Amino acid sequence: MMENGRPRKRRQLSPEEKWEIFLEVTSQEISQADAARKWGVDVSTVIRIRQLARDAALAAFASAKPGGRPPSPEQVELEAALPRTIAYRKR
Repeated sequence: MMENGRPRKRRQLSPEEKWEIFLEVTSQEISQADAARKWGVDVSTVIRIRQLARDAALAAFASAKPGGRPPSPEQVELEAALPRTIAYRKR
């Protein structure tokens, strides 16, 4: 993208900045175009941030069990070992 006849420098956003952009746009504080101008990025970057946030949220919802906590690492390890323990006892 050109700015004043020169290529625009690529802007690296931190995760916190991306989250702030996402909040501003989804709360309708500012438009996607205004957010892009404010943060010095292309509109497609703002659109991509929203898509990534949506995809991540849907993945998190899909993997979560309603009303439950995620299992601890110890619980995951014990559940993985259970079939081996049962098979050993059947010998």
